Amino acid sequence: MSVTDASTLQARSERRRSAIAARLAHVRHVMPGLPHGARLAIVGGGRESNDYRAVAAECGFTVVAPPATLDRSHLSLLARPAVRRWALEGWDVLAVAEVSALEAYRMKFSDTEERGLIRIGNFFVKQEYAQPRRLPAAA
Repeated sequence: MSVTDASTLQARSERRRSAIAARLAHVRHVMPGLPHGARLAIVGGGRESNDYRAVAAECGFTVVAPPATLDRSHLSLLARPAVRRWALEGWDVLAVAEVSALEAYRMKFSDTEERGLIRIGNFFVKQEYAQPRRLPAAA
């Protein structure tokens, strides 16, 4: 690998991490009730999931391992209420690192009567952290 190739790869990684940091900051802006150290579970593999892990702490998140039932290959198990309750424990925000898998997660999280999650881009945030934004006082 040439020096140019290495610097190009490094520049791409920095852009990816910058974009992830912006997404995480947006989640915090939209969900002001999220505590510092909110638990971030990341599903999916590859470079992007590694970049989420690298950037999370800088953005005030604590990375936690997602339950095995949140693996894309096990999503059908979420149809069972007990499994679903267990799968939703232990994290505050779920990041879907593989954009190609996002639709499968969206469908699985919206196909039952228990809605308790809010989708923000490629994140699912527990609804308990939603707080109404206060509008500035009229002059």
